[in-house]
Amino acid sequence: MRCAIYARYSSDLQREKSLDDQIRNCRNMAEQKGWLVLEKHIYADKAVSGSSLEGRTQLTRMVAAAASTPCPFDYILIDDTSRLSRDRNDQTNLIADFQYAGTQLYFVSQSIDTADEQANDVVLPIHGIVPCT
Repeated sequence: MRCAIYARYSSDLQREKSLDDQIRNCRNMAEQKGWLVLEKHIYADKAVSGSSLEGRTQLTRMVAAAASTPCPFDYILIDDTSRLSRDRNDQTNLIADFQYAGTQLYFVSQSIDTADEQANDVVLPIHGIVPCT
């Protein structure tokens, strides 16, 4: 599997080093699965809230890359669901857009794979109602 990575930290609760930690976690998971991380498809938004999509230039670049034909990656690795979005509707719409483009997401910390129908129908919606800390 060809993989992109997306990382994000918020200036409120995290530090810039968090990006390195998130990317390392994603790389380790990819290595365990025998997946290939594409170096030119590592995206990281710095000091940007996950409560909306506003100002998330790297996420926007990744969405555009996924929508290109052919899509350059099969999976997007993200350390935690909260790194993609803290807004349930934004998260659902992003996942649907990526899947429409033929790309799945794997949330490393929670071992959630959107290729698994149960993840989309049960796990992510339930996870979305639990407050993020």
